[in-house]
Amino acid sequence: MSTIETNISTPTQKTLFEAKKERQKCEQDFILLTNRIKLLQLEEEKSRKHIEESKKKQLLLEKAQKRSIEKTKFKEELQNSFEKQRKIKQKWIQDLKFKISKNKECSLKNIEEAKKKVYIQMRNQRDQSLIEKYQILNDIAKKNKERSLSVREEHKKFSIKTKKLEKLRESQNKSEYIKRLNDELNIKTELKSKFSEMETLESELIKRLQNTQSIQLKAFADLNNFKRKPLSP
Repeated sequence: MSTIETNISTPTQKTLFEAKKERQKCEQDFILLTNRIKLLQLEEEKSRKHIEESKKKQLLLEKAQKRSIEKTKFKEELQNSFEKQRKIKQKWIQDLKFKISKNKECSLKNIEEAKKKVYIQMRNQRDQSLIEKYQILNDIAKKNKERSLSVREEHKKFSIKTKKLEKLRESQNKSEYIKRLNDELNIKTELKSKFSEMETLESELIKRLQNTQSIQLKAFADLNNFKRKPLSP
């Protein structure tokens, strides 16, 4: 304030000085409240990101567990197939021995033909088992490829969505809200009105942040419980 304004002691000049001081105080309160709201919005955004990451990690763990279960099931089926072939082979050998013991009078030619027949049957059975094995492996590889493509597509969509949100935030940050008021008393009145609205918004954001943080804690708890869950066969 200049020396001339200080020396003037009329009621009008004194009222303007007080109005300026009150307006400046309102502006400072408004700036502080705006900063608090920005911090609350940032905290809410961080909490939502943590929730999305937790859900994403849990989904990946579930898929990994499912693949492990399928792999274990395939090994068991393959082992059962080998065991079945072994029993069939033993039965064929036993049948062959039984036929040999019962047919001692048969010629060596007939015995050789019987052995060849058993060998051909065993070979055909082995080939069929290998075909089934390769078919199972191909099916598993196909399923894994489809899952990989699905996960890749989800990552791509998530990346596009994140970029759009970043561009939107940049656009919002670049926009400026400039408003000039010629009358100091009108500025004071408008600031008071805005201050009341911002207090209401601050209260709502605090409630929303508390709710979001509760959801985040639940998501983390679900994820930890899932990690401690034993692998089911």
